[in-house]
Amino acid sequence: MGSGTPEADSPGGIPGRGNVSAANSGNSASGLPRPQSRSTLAHRSRAGARQARSHPAQGQNWSTFPKNHAQIVWTCDFLPVVDLFLRQICAFFIIELASRRVFHLALCSPPTDDWVAQQLREATPYGLIHAS
Repeated sequence: MGSGTPEADSPGGIPGRGNVSAANSGNSASGLPRPQSRSTLAHRSRAGARQARSHPAQGQNWSTFPKNHAQIVWTCDFLPVVDLFLRQICAFFIIELASRRVFHLALCSPPTDDWVAQQLREATPYGLIHAS
């Protein structure tokens, strides 16, 4: 038990130094850490790099995901097209990622949310996905 005064509870009578860890006990009298030599720092950084490389990430990384799932992944996009009368028309494509085959193509000017939802329903009749 301490006496209740910070000076009496801390080593050396320094206020706020009552909880000095054992790791700092070998440090200089000021309580600051000693400077490290360059060789010690280089050794610690090499050891840290070895430790980081020794535990590779488990599982699938992002670059292998499209390769593994390309048969079931579709992509869609709009392509703006100008007709002979200088009107803008949007072409809506649904493409299979693996074969890059166009599954669905539709034209509209301008597309609405309801129209896009209908095109997705038409591309997957009865909830079935086209077989390649």
